[in-house]
Parts: sequence; structure tokens; C-alpha cells
Amino acid sequence: MHRAITLPLVAIAGLLLGGCVAQKPYDEVSRVNASQGEQITRLVQEKQTAEQIAERQRGRIGELEGQLDAKNKQITGLTGQIDAFRSNMGAIEQRLNNVGGLMLDPRTDLELSNLAAQNPTLFSYDSSRGMIQVSSDLTFGSGSDVVKPEATEALQGLARVLQGVNASRYDVQIVGHTDSQALNRSRERFRNNRYLSVARAIAVSEALQSGGMEATRCLVSGWGQYRPIVANNPSGGTPANRRVEIYLVPRQDASYAVAEERYDNTPAPATPTREEYPLK
Repeated sequence: MHRAITLPLVAIAGLLLGGCVAQKPYDEVSRVNASQGEQITRLVQEKQTAEQIAERQRGRIGELEGQLDAKNKQITGLTGQIDAFRSNMGAIEQRLNNVGGLMLDPRTDLELSNLAAQNPTLFSYDSSRGMIQVSSDLTFGSGSDVVKPEATEALQGLARVLQGVNASRYDVQIVGHTDSQALNRSRERFRNNRYLSVARAIAVSEALQSGGMEATRCLVSGWGQYRPIVANNPSGGTPANRRVEIYLVPRQDASYAVAEERYDNTPAPATPTREEYPLK
């Protein structure tokens, strides 16, 4: 009897133990599947995040490329401006290296240009040198330092320009030039062409003063035939070299205002007041 009861119990226990053994592999598989599912979900999320970051970076790269293009265009524009600036500086330096070394103010420059345009046969204007050139053939007779009436009127017009608000800041250097043709009738008055060139510069200065310009602003000199524009021909035929040049240069009133008061304008005596010795 006891044995009969025991056998069924053992059978039931065996069945129960067999069910527990089968459950363990199932639970392990379920755990692995769950872990892999979580890993897959995490990887998907990481992939989505990476794609979003990549998209933002592509957008940023496009933005930076646009900025780079804009900067390159700006650099190209600035390079052009620098080249233009250097070109202008070269022109300015060239003007400063010219005679007078002066760049006139725009108003005076324009007025002198207009004056030359109104008197094209008598005047020519070189803006780069601040110089008005006067034709001697139209201003003086042959071998003469007497200004013709029509030239006097034009020079007085120049004097009015030189008395302008802006032009009054300049002194005036008047330089006479001749060709190399020997003097004939005027030899008794002028020793050579240099004397004639200085006399003509003085005559132009006096014509400007008759138009109201101060004598204290005028400096006169003469090169004679020694600064030709074209090659001199001893027999004449070089009217371009027969000219008077008028340069505008910075005024020097501040340096000479006091000294001017000490100048004695009394003519020198005909007879020396003390014994003079010849220079050796």
C-alpha cells in the first residue's frame, strides 16, 4: 500500500522537475532577446542622433562655404582698391617729384585750367607741376622784354586768379627761357640770352603786379637757352623754347614777415660809400 502511494508521488515530482529544467533555456533566450532589443533601440537612436548632427554639420559647412565665398569676393575687391590706391600714390609721388613738388588745391587747379582754355594760344597749363607756361612769341616782340597789350590783359586775368582765396596761399616763381638764337638788335641792351630771359621774367612779374598781385609773392629768374623743351636750332625755328614758366609754390610769409620790415627800399647810391675791392 505504502509503495503504491509512493510511486505516483515520485512521478509527479519528476514531471515538475522536468518542467523547471525546460523553463531555464526559455528564460535565457528571452533575456538575450530583450537585451538585444534594447541594444538595437539604442543603436537606432544613436544613428538618428548622428544623422541629425551630420545634417547640422552639412548645413554649417554650406554656411561657412558661403561666408568663405563672400570673404574671397571682399578680398578681391580690397585687392582692387589697394591696386588703385598704389596707382594713385604713384601718380601723387610723380607729381611731388616734379618741379615745384606741389599738388595745387582743386579750386586753383580748375581756375588755372579754365584760364588756359580761354587763352589757348598764349597759355598752357601743366596741372601735374602747378605751372602756367606763357608763350614768349605772343607776349614779347623779337629780342624785346616789353609785354604786348593783349598779353598784359591776359596776365592781369591770371593775377586775379592768383589772388583768389585758395591761390593766395602760393608764392609765384617766374622763370624765363629763350632759344639759342644769337641776339641782334637787342644786344646793346641784353648781354646774352640769359639776361633777356630774366628781363622777360621781370616783365611778366610786373604785368601780374599791375593786375593786383603782391610783389612780395614774386620770384624771378632766367635760364636763357639752357633748359630747352626741344633741341635748339642756332638759326631759330624753336618757338617752343621761347617761353616764360610760372610755378606756384607754398608761401613763405611766416619766415620773412619780420625780415621784410627791415628792408630798406631806398635806391643804392650811384657812387659807393666805401672803397670797394675787386673780387679775386
